[in-house]
Amino acid sequence: MIAVVITCAVVVAALVVANLRLRSRIDVVTDLGRVVADERDAARAEAATAVDAAALARKQRDEALERGHRSRRDAAEVANRLSAESAARAALESELGELRAAVDEPRGPDELAEVLWGLSLRQAEVTWRVSVAVDREAASPFADADDPFRTAIEIEVDAAREEAGADIELSWVGTADVGHAHAVVALAVVRDVVHAVGTTADRTTLVVSRLGDAVELVVDSFDAEGRPVAVPLPDGLESAPGRARIV
Repeated sequence: MIAVVITCAVVVAALVVANLRLRSRIDVVTDLGRVVADERDAARAEAATAVDAAALARKQRDEALERGHRSRRDAAEVANRLSAESAARAALESELGELRAAVDEPRGPDELAEVLWGLSLRQAEVTWRVSVAVDREAASPFADADDPFRTAIEIEVDAAREEAGADIELSWVGTADVGHAHAVVALAVVRDVVHAVGTTADRTTLVVSRLGDAVELVVDSFDAEGRPVAVPLPDGLESAPGRARIV
């Protein structure tokens, strides 16, 4: 009986020791599992960071490539614009030479006014191609213009809007035909006015009235606070402040 008890005690002790060893191994394996899980999570975080960094690098590379393409396009556009301007000015100089030669020939007042009006339209066309036209190779706006006088003045106003950001509201009164001499002077005055108000006024209204063969220009300009801005007009044409009459 005593032997059985001793044997049982020994077996129990052995089982206890084995259980303790097993628990110790389980704890070691658990700790290793935690370490492996932590390393796995860290590796996943590093991988995610690397993926994000690679995506950011690709985005920055694509943006840099796009900026490079855009810069090349802008440079090409500027080069084309300068080329178009040079060609337009060369053509104008050639035409000016022909017109000057024509002006030097003995002519009557009407013929001279016609030549000068042709010169004014040439200048207006160059202004249109350089400052207004979307396609500088397009046909001249005067090619099929029913009213070249109105077209020329609208070009000058549009050019001031494009080049100087001028806020100019243009309106018309009357549709009478204007003689060449009156048209030349009126267009010159409009050019002078829009160049002046483009840098001195916040907003401007310009009314062009055609009364028979006479032309009247009424200019009202204001600064940013709404105060009137004086617009100088040529001596001999100014009939009242801001009003010029070509008769």
